[in-house]
Amino acid sequence: MVAGLPENLDFSNTSLECPACLSGKMTRVPYPRKGVKSDESIKDMNVGDEVCSDTFGPIQGMSRYGNRFIVEFIDKASSFAFLFGLSTLSQVFTKYIVMWNILNTQLGVKIKLFRADGHGCYDNSEMRSFLAKDGTLFKMRTPYCLEQNAIAERRVRTIVEMARTMLIHSCVPSYCWEDAVMHANHVKNRIITRVLNNVTPYEKFWKKKPDLQWLRPFGCLAYVLIHKELRQGKFEAVARPGVLMGMSDAHSGYKIHMLQNNEIKIARDVWFYEEVFPYRKNPTNDLQWMNPLDCPKPEDDERVPDGFEDPFVKSRENTNETRRISELSNLYKEKVFQINNTLLKITSSVSSVISDEPAVVTEGVEKLESTNFGEEVICSGKQDVYDFSQKDIIKDCMVDGVILNVAELDLKSELEGSDREKWLEAFRVEYGAILRTKTFVPMTLEARRLLHEGKIKVHQTRPILVHKFDEAGNIARYKVRLVVKGFTMEQGIDYDKTFAPCARMNTVRMIVAWAVALKWQVIHADVPNAYLNGKTPHLVVIKLPPMWNEVLGDVVGKDGQPAIMANSLYGAPDAGRNWNSTYVQIFIEEGYTQCKKEPCLFVKGSYPRVAIFVIWVDDTFATGSDVPEIDWMMSRLKDKLNIKKAFIEKIAQRFGLSDAKPLNLPVQKGFRPLKNMCPVNEEDREEMRRIPYRSAVGSLLYVALCTRPDIMYATCALARFGHNPGKAHWTGVKSIIRYLMASRDMCFNYWFPSSELSVVDLVPNGFSDAAFNDADDGRSTMGYVLYMAGYPISWRSKVAKTVAQSSFEAEWVALNGFAREVVWARDVFAHIFGPCKISSTLRIDNQACFIHVEQRVTEANKHFKPKFFLMVQLVRDQIVTVVKINSTENCADIMTKALGKPSFGAHRRLLMIDV
Repeated sequence: MVAGLPENLDFSNTSLECPACLSGKMTRVPYPRKGVKSDESIKDMNVGDEVCSDTFGPIQGMSRYGNRFIVEFIDKASSFAFLFGLSTLSQVFTKYIVMWNILNTQLGVKIKLFRADGHGCYDNSEMRSFLAKDGTLFKMRTPYCLEQNAIAERRVRTIVEMARTMLIHSCVPSYCWEDAVMHANHVKNRIITRVLNNVTPYEKFWKKKPDLQWLRPFGCLAYVLIHKELRQGKFEAVARPGVLMGMSDAHSGYKIHMLQNNEIKIARDVWFYEEVFPYRKNPTNDLQWMNPLDCPKPEDDERVPDGFEDPFVKSRENTNETRRISELSNLYKEKVFQINNTLLKITSSVSSVISDEPAVVTEGVEKLESTNFGEEVICSGKQDVYDFSQKDIIKDCMVDGVILNVAELDLKSELEGSDREKWLEAFRVEYGAILRTKTFVPMTLEARRLLHEGKIKVHQTRPILVHKFDEAGNIARYKVRLVVKGFTMEQGIDYDKTFAPCARMNTVRMIVAWAVALKWQVIHADVPNAYLNGKTPHLVVIKLPPMWNEVLGDVVGKDGQPAIMANSLYGAPDAGRNWNSTYVQIFIEEGYTQCKKEPCLFVKGSYPRVAIFVIWVDDTFATGSDVPEIDWMMSRLKDKLNIKKAFIEKIAQRFGLSDAKPLNLPVQKGFRPLKNMCPVNEEDREEMRRIPYRSAVGSLLYVALCTRPDIMYATCALARFGHNPGKAHWTGVKSIIRYLMASRDMCFNYWFPSSELSVVDLVPNGFSDAAFNDADDGRSTMGYVLYMAGYPISWRSKVAKTVAQSSFEAEWVALNGFAREVVWARDVFAHIFGPCKISSTLRIDNQACFIHVEQRVTEANKHFKPKFFLMVQLVRDQIVTVVKINSTENCADIMTKALGKPSFGAHRRLLMIDV
């Protein structure tokens, strides 16, 4: 071969045994070819023998349902696939349970082998324990070896390609990608497969042939029958146009995107134009193919296949037949012309529909559980459960990601302006909700008699118009809210009681803490137009508002005429109570028990199988281990009620501090607002009246109570001077706002525990502290922080009602108040997890207070009122245990005084507030 080589060289060994060769030349091991396409083993398999799963996403741009991921479960024996939309990958296990229940209940089979990726959404303790309990083998593919899960990977590619093609062909907006994916899977399950010997996956799985007579092209024009109960007038159109979004799995009907009001409807009575696609640039061009009389001849157009025979051409030889067909053609052209005009009108609205905003999902609509608590907080929403920031809790001016400008606008000027059509649409949304909930009903003879006799009176209503702005300051939405002038109503005639309970924010944080500790899912649902669901117990008559007839026609009556208010309207004194009674009744009917210590907390079952619901105004939070029960209850609520960083920056902007220099502390160390800072003359008082001091303090208190305990002391201390604030007090308020601007990205971090927690770890514990004697009146400042499952759920900073004689007395009174909060938390805990047999640990830093816990009466406490000996009784009953700690470890210290930078930062970390 070549000259100069040794004669004893052996070229027969070509293996890569040399480490350097392995490092530089190693390739992938080839996969054996097993003839999967016609593998006899698949024919011998039964449904449930092996299930493959895969996820794909995140998809750029959320779907109309708020999802960014899709998970698929494929039965290998039948090639039948289940697809579910996900907002986060943490929901994979929940969807697996749904698929598992279908196999178990409908077919009576169990999954023998589950094959999936090694992703954390599959490889976790929850999934592994369930599979082991069910006797299912779990096989994960090797990292970067997609071929080991080839069935699921190929199915994903096929579904995505089908969905992409349908979207391109129909020109439907990109936010409808989930509808396209689900429709593609619906079709794929009903297409014959070569592996199954030309049998469809649907037939192999369900043991019956699929019915394809309902199948229609995705994105085509559809006219939906409006049932007579929903029509607003005798001569209103009985059908409205929409776009087909696929079949509804939960109903025997179609999903139709209505073009005129941008909502999704589930309907069965639908007429299709399969060649017309409204989202195309020129949808009317497709209409010529709807009329066979005007179709070009085969040789003139490629769209007509070769060999096509027009059945009408031969019949034209007969004169009578020709005349009849001519009349038919003219009639058909007339109808096409009418549809043309309709489509031209629709096209103008479609241009706005193709915007980035998804369609509004309303009554009778398929919709996944709503999971946005503010923006991103809940684990079944857009983010993991531990991200519990002030951006998510604050709802004062933040609704659905837009900032609410509470400045009311003039009705007449706005309707005469250039935004008239947008305001009319807002009126349709608000008045449509009132009509849908049957809040207004026509006057009865009895109501007219009472009104004529003067026993009842008519109450005025008025629409309030506001703009909603996005974070950039642009108008995001036009909002109309109809209210009744409740100040004209009389107690005993128009309403009785007005009190309505509301869950404490401590309770909301408590269930989130439990969910994080026990790794439960948390679901949040917001009920739109919540008060309209509350029934009014009295006969209340109102005047129909302006624009009623222009928006809805003569339904119920004419503008200004009296009508009966059957449901509560915003502004009515008892609206909140009626709404709460309706909500509570739903839970009671479903077998839930109401917590005595928290009337807005509902529980069904007992730990470890429990479902928990909390009502906070018009929001509902659900968590627990009984996932099927939670899903069922959420669907029940939807059937009954039709369930759906900026705040700090807005505070700074409102009070002119957006560009102010940020601070590292809310107030400087040792800061104490005093009475001598208050104005002493009328000139200074008049100057301070022009400053929105109370409004600023109120906004800060909301932030402090909800998610920022680090500003609790400073805010509460300044709030005591709301009746007569001085310039120094206002400087302190601005200092807090500047601190919030510097730390606006900080939030609660409810981290998942590194190890499994038991119920014992959920027992409430906490810290208590007090600052002895105020310079003005000698009263002490008390504070505490209550933890549950290791997360802060409750905190307080408060001035004592009495003057303490010593630091021991101040600490004792603070500890006694904290003990009451602990007892409440233990009672709520017992309602869900059973009697709490473990004592709660209360940590203090006062040695005298620690010693007196064990003694009944001494010289130092003999003057105490009996109520202050609650701690002694609790310690004796082993309900609480008091532990002495160092002051540097007592995080309640931040609730009683202004700390320096090192101590403040350390205590803030103990409160789990960080970036």
